[in-house]
Amino acid sequence: MKFTILLLLLTFFSTSYSSTRNKTGITASTVSGTGVVFSHRFNKDWFLELNAFAFYNQEENKQKAELHLMSGFELQRNIWFVGKNRLYGLIGFSNWHIERTEDIIKTINDIETVNTKYDINRIFNIGLGIGWEYNLYNKLYISLSTGLQYQNSDPFQIGILIDRNPNGTTYFGPSFGLSLKFAL
Repeated sequence: MKFTILLLLLTFFSTSYSSTRNKTGITASTVSGTGVVFSHRFNKDWFLELNAFAFYNQEENKQKAELHLMSGFELQRNIWFVGKNRLYGLIGFSNWHIERTEDIIKTINDIETVNTKYDINRIFNIGLGIGWEYNLYNKLYISLSTGLQYQNSDPFQIGILIDRNPNGTTYFGPSFGLSLKFAL
């Protein structure tokens, strides 16, 4: 019964998979990072994805500022592909560097003092898993992935969402990823 269902699924998705070598787009992954992605196919089985992200924000009153830098990669090996579908194994890594400053202004007896709170956090992620890529339309692809991830980070003084364990220094657990790419 399972073999019949698998055979029907293979037949249903039996149009040809693109032979494109390069793709670019956006990605969000707890293992390989978030931001702009460039994907290169080396041969019929191996892909390498490189990710990068940079963000700077400063409030108008200049009391708070943030800098986010991220780089990551994902090495993918095809397990199976047919039609518009590709199933792959992956190993990935990402490195986040986050700096936050916050000026705390106090006025006592008409004397203003400024105390600057400065926080640096480095987050390192490594993981492995399995992913699925589907050719949505012509040169447009969507990828979903899941697996296991290990994260090592500095404790945060100022809260953040990227750190999977903001009160500690390590995390081990599930990982998730989503990307949308366009073939070049």
